[in-house]
Amino acid sequence: MKVVISCWLICSMLLGSTAKAADFTLKPTIHSYQEICATQGIEPLTNSLKGMCEVVTKNDLCKNVPKADLLQCHSLNKNTHIDAWEFIKGCSQGAFDSVKETLEFLWSIMELAWDSEKRSGAMNGASEYMAAAKLYLHTEYQKALARSQPPMKETKAVMSMGGAIAGLVMNKIQDIISQEYDQFGCLNFEAKSKYMCKVMSDIFLPPAGVVALLKYGPKAAKQFPKLKILFAAKKATTIWGRYPKLQKTLDSIQIRYGEKIDHAREIPFVKSGAFRPIKADEMIRRANQLEPDIQKTITGVYNTLNDKTVLEPYFKNLFRESAEWMAKKGRPEDLKLLEKGVVTEHAIAVTLVKRFKASGDNQFTTIMERKSDKNLSFGAKKIELKDVENGNDAFRTAVRTGPFLDRAFAMTEGKREGHGVINHMIQRDIVSGVVKNEMNGSPQKFYEFLGSKKGINWWADLFDSGDEVKNFTRPENISDFMHHNLTDSKFK
Repeated sequence: MKVVISCWLICSMLLGSTAKAADFTLKPTIHSYQEICATQGIEPLTNSLKGMCEVVTKNDLCKNVPKADLLQCHSLNKNTHIDAWEFIKGCSQGAFDSVKETLEFLWSIMELAWDSEKRSGAMNGASEYMAAAKLYLHTEYQKALARSQPPMKETKAVMSMGGAIAGLVMNKIQDIISQEYDQFGCLNFEAKSKYMCKVMSDIFLPPAGVVALLKYGPKAAKQFPKLKILFAAKKATTIWGRYPKLQKTLDSIQIRYGEKIDHAREIPFVKSGAFRPIKADEMIRRANQLEPDIQKTITGVYNTLNDKTVLEPYFKNLFRESAEWMAKKGRPEDLKLLEKGVVTEHAIAVTLVKRFKASGDNQFTTIMERKSDKNLSFGAKKIELKDVENGNDAFRTAVRTGPFLDRAFAMTEGKREGHGVINHMIQRDIVSGVVKNEMNGSPQKFYEFLGSKKGINWWADLFDSGDEVKNFTRPENISDFMHHNLTDSKFK
């Protein structure tokens, strides 16, 4: 939540600081950046438009945009002032009749403010089709009138209204495109202009379109079938256009959990009592003796794995990234699954590994199958043999070392029930933000605690809960959710 709020504030400042053409060029890009911040947990930048631009253009969102159309981050400050009125007039060369009708229509709106005695009645009469714009236009007229000098103050004020109305039209069209076309924020000024002009000349420039636009705003898109066709053609170039069942799966993701606690002592310890030697009463006593940051982190982790407002967007993004990876790899067997609207558990595992590597949490560990002579296999970090003298030591080492694959449960991989191999990695990924925040940027301290002989007793209630538990602190519940909703196991 802190990342989302920070990103919103920074994006607001960035928007406020771009008064020239950069506003037209960067407003959709900043919105794209804000979305990336909120959905992927990227720490927002503080004062760099170029840095913001680079985050967006290097994101998967922009990977299919032609290089010639891609926003050039090094040239953000080279834009010149844009006159919205001139932009609308020049935007539809070759469609003179439509432009002429529209300009005449806009002029008639401007004339509503012409006569000071009739202005109030005229504006009220216009409210039927211009309710949202009425106050804005009236205010702009008053500001223009105050700036104008005699003679013909009123005429000069009305003439300047053209820019206000055109700016209103441009902003609303830009908002519609940004909502309907995800990659709009990736485009440079020329590409954005070309795309906006196409929408304006083909659809919105006729007077009926301007009326609908001013009255309904972005909802006006529903009034124009041609607009839907235009956006549908764009979406057809993405995997969501090629494989419509993927979007259906994405839209159907729902989580029904919602339990919340205020302190670690409120965890229902009795439900996981069989998974640890310490009884519930002793766990409550220990909860009251925890260090403040550990206590807050335990509470935050438990609540996060119960919170549908966190879990639903998390699994939507995990599904989206996994599907895009499969499409990029292009293996025929994977493409057939995308047609069915599902992803593989392997694709999810690859996505998780990429995320952990990007965040620096990349000391991967594998707990080996029980039939293996080895208890633990290590990746990038070398572990002393004395730390893995037995199975318990091996597991605690895995907990404190980094994300781990639990191959001791490989026999349940790919089935609708069971502990699963990657579920502890999913849990660690879900709670990564809250662990980092509550531990003041030192998440490893929390996992060192969990991997200690005392701390491991909290593992059962946070990440390995008992049969009665219905939330995602129980790995089996993650398997059940994924294999019935997201992966190819739903067809097995």
